[in-house]
Amino acid sequence: MLVGAESAPAADRTPPAGVLGSVEAAPGADPTLLDVVLTALDLQFMRRNAQFAAVSLKGPDREVETQGLRQAADRHQQFLLLGVYSTSSRDMTLSVQLYDAQTGARLSSAAVSGRIGLSLDSLVTRALDKVLAGLTLQPAPQPLAPAGPGEKPVPVAPGSDQASGARPPVLPSEPGAGGGPGKPGEPGARPASRPAPLSMSTGAAPFVPLGNGTYANLGVLGTFSAVYRFPVGPGLLGTGILAGLGGMQATGVVASAGLLVAPIGVELSYSMNEGGFPGILVHVSAGPSVFNASTTFEGTLSKIVPYLMAGMRVDAPFTSWLGMSVEAAWVGFFESNSDVIMGFAPGASLYVRF
Repeated sequence: MLVGAESAPAADRTPPAGVLGSVEAAPGADPTLLDVVLTALDLQFMRRNAQFAAVSLKGPDREVETQGLRQAADRHQQFLLLGVYSTSSRDMTLSVQLYDAQTGARLSSAAVSGRIGLSLDSLVTRALDKVLAGLTLQPAPQPLAPAGPGEKPVPVAPGSDQASGARPPVLPSEPGAGGGPGKPGEPGARPASRPAPLSMSTGAAPFVPLGNGTYANLGVLGTFSAVYRFPVGPGLLGTGILAGLGGMQATGVVASAGLLVAPIGVELSYSMNEGGFPGILVHVSAGPSVFNASTTFEGTLSKIVPYLMAGMRVDAPFTSWLGMSVEAAWVGFFESNSDVIMGFAPGASLYVRF
């Protein structure tokens, strides 16, 4: 009884911390941008050393405000953030309102506009800078380790195995939505989108020879790549493998040959605006390639030659895990010191991420 009596007042003295937020797409707005906005909000609050919990609140404005304030107060959070965005063919407008979760008073509001693309992060940043101007975000309190009999709860060092409060917080969800049953009449949580670590893509492209003196004619090249990705700076760095198969005709002075190339090497990629439209990815691949030539006078000849490929892709997502890409790439097969078969490979591919 003594431990409980001592720990309860300490909990009462803990100031409210964190922000509960709900952002929705206006009628006619692009719904695929919602996860991008929520992820950007979570990142911006993380940089401000504050927790952000995303929920989905729908209904008339007054009802959304009432539900949000009730949930934020129940969870002992400092602020409630309500937002809505609208889109045109090229632009987005984001409107946000900030409330004191304990008193229910509306503290500030802002509306910002910008181009849809890589600048969406800066659009969210500008909106938060306006509504948080002059306000102080309370850092999340340190979690307490479970107290044994006769012991007082002690603070847990951030990052230890006992620490809780991982970002983003997982809130109760609607029944059947996963993550636990929700309370009757209470909207479910919307977990913040996290980039998928594994990406695989396969595609095909025509091989258009480049350079003076090349003896290869128009051909075709198909590729498959698999990379593991992790956050670096504003995007995702990927490392993995690329394999391909291509064919073309070669015409010399006195004879012709059918060429077959099969590259397999290391793939490095860097993607930006993950999940948005358009997503941008640059990549480079290098390694050995099987080089097979079927000639009319010497039969079939095979050898291993180095290759190099570099290009840029533009992604168009269908869902959070499936999409299509168009690419412009340069490919070179170094048959010898003097003979390099190089070409331009504009292609299309499908990708999956999980």
